[in-house]
Amino acid sequence: MTTLGGGAPGGGGGFGGGNPGGNKKNKGKGKNKKPVSDSEEESSEEEIQTKGKKFDFSGNGKFDFSALGPEGLANLANDPNIVSLMQQKLGALGHTHSDVLDNLAEPVKGRVLVLKDLNDTRKKLEAEFKKEYEALQKKYRDLYQPLYDQRASIIVGATEPTTEEVAAARANEEAREKAHKEAGCESVKEEKEVKTEADVKGVPGFWLQALQHHVDLRDLVEADDEEALKHLVDIRWRPLEDNPVSFVLEFHFAENPFFEEKVLAKTYHMIENADSGDLHFSRVDSPTITWKAGKNLCVRQVTKQQKKRGGRRGKGSQTRTVTVEEPTNSFFHFFNPEAFLNLQPDLEEEDYEQFLEDDYVMGTEIKEKLIPYAVLYFTGEMAQDDEYEGGDEDDEDEEDEDEEDEDDEDDDGHVQQPAANASKPECNQQ
Repeated sequence: MTTLGGGAPGGGGGFGGGNPGGNKKNKGKGKNKKPVSDSEEESSEEEIQTKGKKFDFSGNGKFDFSALGPEGLANLANDPNIVSLMQQKLGALGHTHSDVLDNLAEPVKGRVLVLKDLNDTRKKLEAEFKKEYEALQKKYRDLYQPLYDQRASIIVGATEPTTEEVAAARANEEAREKAHKEAGCESVKEEKEVKTEADVKGVPGFWLQALQHHVDLRDLVEADDEEALKHLVDIRWRPLEDNPVSFVLEFHFAENPFFEEKVLAKTYHMIENADSGDLHFSRVDSPTITWKAGKNLCVRQVTKQQKKRGGRRGKGSQTRTVTVEEPTNSFFHFFNPEAFLNLQPDLEEEDYEQFLEDDYVMGTEIKEKLIPYAVLYFTGEMAQDDEYEGGDEDDEDEEDEDEEDEDDEDDDGHVQQPAANASKPECNQQ
């Protein structure tokens, strides 16, 4: 089970080319192991040797019983020495907090007990807050939904905005552009020929273009995916009824020549720590894609020469031509990341974990940013804001070096000048 801590656990990992581990750097891979001295080879009194596996019960080491198998576990359970050691360690862990209290002076112990009562009261208030917060979230999800329904209807061309709605929208856009210009955020626009095709239905390729304008998701979309993603008509999310911190992403497709399903639903199962409130990523339920003949975007047919087995001696080696399937880079691996990972035979465990964390981050980005701000990703406005906020690591390093140089100049007695863009406001449009 993967634990997701405070920050986003790496972005940019994907189902396209490159290391499935995303942007994560390798840590200590390929390094030689530290030589073991003669003294280190001797087992301490709290180490047990069973079927070639050494387990450290001193409290400082880690032990993994899964490698032993059922027979090895049975042997462990029947070993009185191991049972005794484990009982001692578990007993020590269970009484640690009591030992701390017992070692306090009585007046201090009383104060600490009052502090614990205060913490219990805070936890009750926090539970009430979460309950009200979930109710508030549901209230506004219900209020948002008609807007999303109307958006989907306009995108596919099922609904045509009225003349009055279009006129009001044009006036609002002019007001937004004027406000941006006054704030110093006017963007340079190229003169383009005005298109007047009257037979265009809805907003063609809306979700494909929105995905391609998202900083983290655009790298997942391959050229071969584009035709299929043009049939993507809506993306929605909903919480699981029995576990509101878990959520389902639904990708709705029109009839298309690639696969049979109209909806591809991917579920992220989360577990919330009752004490800390931290979310733990548990698993993903992936949809099954029923590809039409010859249309599977996740694999390609490769012809190879294969040596025949057997044969008579002295007649030389014989070969035959076989056709095999190999994985390709495709956005549609997003719908089954674990199956994609199983195609990576040399993937290390930490890369596997990182890849699934990156997948969770991408799912959260779709839920919290792409879906609510879809039109701004389509126009490219939200993509510009993302790039402004995220920046580039190399740019950040250069900025840090520039700041260090400025600090050095200040130490020499020079007056520090304000940054050229210090007074410019952020140009976020949401």
